[in-house]
Amino acid sequence: WYLSEKSRTGDQEVCSVKTPEEFIEKLQSEITEYKDHSIIVASHHPPYTYAHHGGRFPPKDDLFPLTQAVDNLYLPLPITGLIFNRMRVRLNDQDVYYPVYQKYRAKLIESLEKKGKSIVASGHEHTLQYIENDNQHYVVSGAGSKNNKVAMGKGSKFAIGEQGYVKLIFINSKEALIQYIVPGQFEEYDNVAFEKIIELQ
Repeated sequence: WYLSEKSRTGDQEVCSVKTPEEFIEKLQSEITEYKDHSIIVASHHPPYTYAHHGGRFPPKDDLFPLTQAVDNLYLPLPITGLIFNRMRVRLNDQDVYYPVYQKYRAKLIESLEKKGKSIVASGHEHTLQYIENDNQHYVVSGAGSKNNKVAMGKGSKFAIGEQGYVKLIFINSKEALIQYIVPGQFEEYDNVAFEKIIELQ
């Protein structure tokens, strides 16, 4: 809704927020109101990601770019693929480097920094990632039904391109255990690929 003007053309009567500016104001006021609490911001689009939507492409996608649209269309277009993939992250409203996406990310981070440590849980990417940036904990868990390649980037503590999910277990109001579960793998650890205690003070 925030990233795409087209999404705001339908019936808006269900919500008092009508414009992107009002959305940011509402987001900031909610974070401020609950600044003394542990906060989880649930957002479809991750502020940080190091897979397709974050501008990270495996060599196959640069060499055979058409496979991103049709699985088995292996027509080699290396120069075209390289240019297309680097341009798309700035022109596609679903990718991190798109200007409106950048503005959303900056406003969210600015609000959370004033509050202290929080968790931002997102999907969008078909990967599992745990990132610590800007004194915040970023959880990407969009690999429930399919998976993509993923890389490590700034603040990355864990990243895997496998199907799975994330469990967050609060030990108390300021401390939580996060577990990345990959069914069928890491069986000696009960399918836990990565875990960490998160401090929210």
